[in-house]
Amino acid sequence: PGPRFTDNNDGTVTDNLTALVWLKNTNCFGMLDWQRAILAVKSLEEGACGPDPDLILSDGSSAGDWRLPTMVELCTLIDFKRRDPALPNGHMFSDAPSGYHWSATTIDYHPEMAWIVYFESGTTCYENVKNRAGHIWPVRMLVE
Repeated sequence: PGPRFTDNNDGTVTDNLTALVWLKNTNCFGMLDWQRAILAVKSLEEGACGPDPDLILSDGSSAGDWRLPTMVELCTLIDFKRRDPALPNGHMFSDAPSGYHWSATTIDYHPEMAWIVYFESGTTCYENVKNRAGHIWPVRMLVE
């Protein structure tokens, strides 16, 4: 669709291709281990992600509306033709921090490992859920 992304002017960006709503601030929480990432995302609500007024969440969301994205959802944001960041042209997100972003998807038969995405290169891998080095990029479904 054109445009692919819509800045909702409330701290969120809608991906018109997937109907997912992403937090505009790609570094709202800093770096956390996977379990803490899940808890942090569940507590995300309106008024969070300051102090930059353009990134403060003002979408009317409540705790429990947001979640950690699946690996498939994170991969929809990768543009394999681009680097630093490997995000689609015209994206409206704040600067994606270096390092990886956690997904909610664990590896079958190895639940201590979760899939991750490096947005500076567009590569994917997996990491132990006890590692504290992951970023969080919350997502929710489009509410109409």
